[in-house]
Amino acid sequence: MNLAIVVPRYGERVIGGAETLARSVAHILARRHRVTVLTTTASDYVTWRNDLPAGSESDGAVRVLRFPVVRRRGDYWAALDHLLCGDLVAAEFPTLAAARKRALQRPRGLQEEYVRWQGPDAPQLLEWLAEHGAEHDRVLFFTYLYPTTYFGMDHVDGARIDFYPALHDEPVAYLPAFGTCFRRASRIFFNTNQELRLAERLHGVAPGVGHVTGYGAPEPGQGTPGIARPDPFLLYAGRIDAHKGVPGLLRDFARWKGEQPHSRLRLLLIGAQHTEIPRHPDIEYLGRVSEDEKVALLRQALALVHPSPFESLGLVLLEAFWCATPALVFGCNEVLVQHCRASNGGLWYRDYAELAVALAWFEAHPAEARELGVQGREYVRREYGLQAYQERLAALYP
Repeated sequence: MNLAIVVPRYGERVIGGAETLARSVAHILARRHRVTVLTTTASDYVTWRNDLPAGSESDGAVRVLRFPVVRRRGDYWAALDHLLCGDLVAAEFPTLAAARKRALQRPRGLQEEYVRWQGPDAPQLLEWLAEHGAEHDRVLFFTYLYPTTYFGMDHVDGARIDFYPALHDEPVAYLPAFGTCFRRASRIFFNTNQELRLAERLHGVAPGVGHVTGYGAPEPGQGTPGIARPDPFLLYAGRIDAHKGVPGLLRDFARWKGEQPHSRLRLLLIGAQHTEIPRHPDIEYLGRVSEDEKVALLRQALALVHPSPFESLGLVLLEAFWCATPALVFGCNEVLVQHCRASNGGLWYRDYAELAVALAWFEAHPAEARELGVQGREYVRREYGLQAYQERLAALYP
């Protein structure tokens, strides 16, 4: 088969769950099919700055075509975002409920303006799809949120569209305009049952169109041996972003440390920084690290802390489980809580009081916490093994 994959950002160093999923799918399918990835020259979704070379390159057996972004995200889009979605404070769900209600009342043209200006605006990518899209047996669009999907689908026959929405329960997902993407695709692939149910509730999914394919999480290596840290630590790994609930975690952890002067527990953060990190003696930002370094930190951590309210799968949680590291997740995220319930591999919290209890428990019971992590490892081996996922993709793309 001749397959095309459309994704806003792509590459080994690009951080993002949907982008990681797209690259994994590309490499698996390239073993049996001809795969071309259509993406942009930007690696940062906040600015869409062109920091990668345009043109053709190879990623193993995958052909990658990069197209320039002609406009960065700016104040105009920020104003649209505030108008349509409200002041998005990740952990404050009453605020989000009001934002959802506002989103439903906005004109369709304004919603499309929001999508267009959110970026990436890559007209040459859309022109390439219009000219060459019909040459492909299937065109796979990754994530519902961006114009590469929303406007890219206009240039492909719906009978050949496969859609991987990576849908989150977030205010922007409630914009009715995005329902167009769910109606255009002939097949829609979801990471979890929770994501499928959310799509059915928000936009409807026609019978026979939606499929829960899951994910294949490769078992990590041992990681690069690092300096043994004398104090126990929680690890946050991912985009350091308000949308990921990080500011609330930082605030609440600092408060808890102030109330527990004898605690040795620290909070380490790795990933791309998009929000301020306060100066605190027990909060340490290590920047962006290599995959081996991340694995080593995951294996040393007392627990992975995942405060995000918006996830369709939670790849870093599966990585932590592979390392036999338990998780502490935000309890308003149905996907992450279900992983912890099904595996008995982690705890969850909904407010500061519950977080404080969980932090104290992890510090006081490291052996029991490790038992949770071992149960998480068995869960991810059973439910998200790479071999089973490869077989599912082979059946979908014979």
